[in-house]
Amino acid sequence: MNPDERQVHALEEALLARAESTAEEIRRESKAARDRALAEGADRLRLREEREMLSAQARSERLFRRRMQAAEIRLQGSLDKARWGLIQKVLGGVRQRFQTLTEDEQAYLAWLGTTVAAGLAELEGEVTVALNQRDLDRLTPQWATWIEGTAPGRKVTLNPEPVITLGGALLIAKGGRIRVDETFEGRMERMSEAMHRAAMEHLFANAEEMGVGVYGNV
Repeated sequence: MNPDERQVHALEEALLARAESTAEEIRRESKAARDRALAEGADRLRLREEREMLSAQARSERLFRRRMQAAEIRLQGSLDKARWGLIQKVLGGVRQRFQTLTEDEQAYLAWLGTTVAAGLAELEGEVTVALNQRDLDRLTPQWATWIEGTAPGRKVTLNPEPVITLGGALLIAKGGRIRVDETFEGRMERMSEAMHRAAMEHLFANAEEMGVGVYGNV
């Protein structure tokens, strides 16, 4: 092989080596690019799946909250209805018991005396007592004796005009400017909070105990 041929052969080998090196570099870069593309695709897929999962979770949580709110509203409605029913039952029992009391004249007048005395303790000076027609008929003939026994030394007059009430008394002082309502209806109105507490005690076993029994305060 002459020098020219050797030079050409060497050049060919150099070019071949360079081509192989370039091809290998291209293969490596292609593989790296492919790996990056696969990794990026996997990341995009994972992120998309995570977003879809979070979106589904958010929808599920919203649906759960809506259902819980609807259930709470239904429960509150049921509790309100049950509480109202219990209150009406309690009020009916109190009214029935009081009506029974009014039919026992001796026991009722004793209770009325205690009630009037309690009302008078809140007032000063001359007081007028208003009663319903039944009690007016009972007490007018014996008013002086009855009121002296109920509130010794107090100046208390009986209003000849009846008031509409199941029982009890309306005490009036200072020319009508001050009133103490000890009628059955007035006392029941003041007991409304106790009525609600009594109803809640029936609905919830852990409700705080009432300080005073409902029926005992009429």
